[in-house]
Amino acid sequence: MPLFHGLSPEIESHVAPERLPLVFRAMLVYFLVPLGAYVLTSYASSAPGWRRWRCFQFGLSVVYTLTNVAHFLVDILILDSRSDQVLLMAVMLLLGLLINAESWRWCRSKSSWHI
Repeated sequence: MPLFHGLSPEIESHVAPERLPLVFRAMLVYFLVPLGAYVLTSYASSAPGWRRWRCFQFGLSVVYTLTNVAHFLVDILILDSRSDQVLLMAVMLLLGLLINAESWRWCRSKSSWHI
C-alpha cells in the first residue's frame, strides 16, 4: 500500500516490467479470496450441510495468518521500517489469530448455527 505512505505504487527494479501484470493479478486474487470467503461464510452460518466449508475456512484463515506472520517479520527485519506499518501488521496478526480460534471452534461445532 505505497500510496498510504506518499510513495509511488509503481514497483520499480524488483520485478521485470513484463511480469508486472502477473504480480498485479496475484495481488488482486490475494485480496479477493478473503472477500469471497466472507460471503460464503455468511451463507454457511445459516445453511445446513456446510461443515466442510467451515473446515476449509479454518484452513484458509491459517494460510492468511501465516502470510501475515511472514509480512510482520519482514516489516520488523527491515532496518528503516515504519512503526505504523509494524503496528498495523501486529494488529492484523492478532485479528488473524482471533479468526483462527473462532473458525476452529466453528469447524468443530456439530450444529449448523454457531453464535
